[in-house]
Amino acid sequence: PMEDFSQINREYDQLMLDLEAELRSTIRYSEDPLKAALIYARTGNYIDFAALPEVSKETALSLIKSENKDELDEQESRTFCQDMKKASNVVYITDNCGEIVLKKIFPNIRITALVRGLPAGNDATMEDAEFCGLTDVVPVLGNGNDVGGTWLHGISTHARELLYNADVIIAKGQGNYETMHGCGLNIYYLFLCKCDWFQQLFHAKLLQ
Repeated sequence: PMEDFSQINREYDQLMLDLEAELRSTIRYSEDPLKAALIYARTGNYIDFAALPEVSKETALSLIKSENKDELDEQESRTFCQDMKKASNVVYITDNCGEIVLKKIFPNIRITALVRGLPAGNDATMEDAEFCGLTDVVPVLGNGNDVGGTWLHGISTHARELLYNADVIIAKGQGNYETMHGCGLNIYYLFLCKCDWFQQLFHAKLLQ
């Protein structure tokens, strides 16, 4: 049977909610709020009980508080900003629990969050989105699937149409990269490298 992550999901959801006001303030007053928000979102990708042998609140907090966060790729960041300025519809594909957050810098775009339709490891579902208050901020759609990623041939017709009609897609997590890479959509991937294969593929260190 599939392991039940619901209780530990709630613990990490609450951990991030407890930090929300502090992180929101840090982002608002940073030199580049968008970059700061993206780095925090990427850092939250650490919370992955399926990919890592041990996930600790101490390490999560350490990564979030770290002042020496790895920078975003400058060219990718510029291209992303240019695409976002022109975009009308943006889809944010969530990943693990405890790290679902975005909006306000581009007020004219419509952001829809896509979550797993059914439990898939500790990936965020509609239940997590409601618990974190994400459903109060943006429209949220379950993808109708329990795959640990976004398998375009297996998700619901509604979710697939949402993705194919998006100007920009932000996809969190390794699973989304593995299932969507090469599909031809305008996707920006955001994740930490948590296994040897990804470290070799992107010439990165663990959790970079």
